[in-house]
Amino acid sequence: MESHIAHSGQWYSVLGWLEKNRKQIIAAVVVLTIIGIVTGFVLWRKEQNEIAAGEALSAVMAAAGPAGVTSDALLKVAREYSGTDAGARALLDGAAQLFIEGKVAEAQEAFQRFLSEYEGSPLTPQAKLGTATCLDALGKSAEATAAFKEVVDRFPGEHTVTQAKFSLARLYEQQGKLEMARDLYMDLARDSRTLYGSEAIGRLTEIFQKNPGLRPGNPAEPAPTASAVVPVQ
Repeated sequence: MESHIAHSGQWYSVLGWLEKNRKQIIAAVVVLTIIGIVTGFVLWRKEQNEIAAGEALSAVMAAAGPAGVTSDALLKVAREYSGTDAGARALLDGAAQLFIEGKVAEAQEAFQRFLSEYEGSPLTPQAKLGTATCLDALGKSAEATAAFKEVVDRFPGEHTVTQAKFSLARLYEQQGKLEMARDLYMDLARDSRTLYGSEAIGRLTEIFQKNPGLRPGNPAEPAPTASAVVPVQ
């Protein structure tokens, strides 16, 4: 009986608290409802914007003439649909197209803008590689070397690393850092079936002919052929 009375007392205390704070409770419920409605609307708008961005990018690609899509068309989509997945792709492709069109400095700026606006994007390795390639084309050897090395070190599992390794090896070679160039070329040469693998074999052959001491194994051996560089499977 005493326990029942105690529970009843607690219940009345709760009712009293609810009645006393009724206005605050109603206000809190209203706020939470509004937040839910706004969040739902924002998500809906974001989804609709993503759809519109995808359609806009597809339309630009479909309307491309024999010469291909222009950087202006791609960058227009990127501006109008900034923050969307399609907008990110349009900006990255637009930067690459600027490079193809010979507008290297503008391409570098576009790649940098992508990295700033879409930090953490899965397309980041491509944008980093694009930036490094632009720096290389602009003759900024030291900056390009650092940029290519960042791609190699940060994104070892990405497909972009192969091109970055070859470009980095070429820069090392130009800078007289032949051992570092050799190591990267030999890594690439393990797969002679790829374009960069076969090119690496050619570069190794030339390096070893001019610098026999850099050959692995006996320095007196002749310059390696493809089969000597790449283990036979």
